[in-house]
Amino acid sequence: SAGFALGGSWAKAHLPHMGYYEQTIGTFFFGGLCTLPLIALVPFGHFPPSAKSIAALITVAATASSFAYILYFTLVDEIGATKALTTEFVVPVVAVILGYVLLHERITAVQLLGAAVILIGCILVLELGVPGHQLDQDVTAH
Repeated sequence: SAGFALGGSWAKAHLPHMGYYEQTIGTFFFGGLCTLPLIALVPFGHFPPSAKSIAALITVAATASSFAYILYFTLVDEIGATKALTTEFVVPVVAVILGYVLLHERITAVQLLGAAVILIGCILVLELGVPGHQLDQDVTAH
């Protein structure tokens, strides 16, 4: 979250001329470069990883992750870094829902409470429900 907040704010302030695709490529490249030394701490079952594992990683990065980053940088530009960051806070809520639907995992009371806290926090940050607020008008217009 801190990395998203700092990176989003920095990108909005210093890279307004750069497109979302370029920002996403830069984020992936430098994020990978910064975390590469941590590979020494990862307990691999076997090294090097299989071609199937590498292909799966590239597929996820090239599709889901890159698409999410492009949307994130679009949101940073349109609504600001603080409000765009709320998309990251909803990830655990979506993960729990997908775990329930796809993997038939049990949802606990603590998870429901956590989801409520996250969603209330997002509503407060986004100022949803505030009369005349821009996001409220955009949501009701669609």
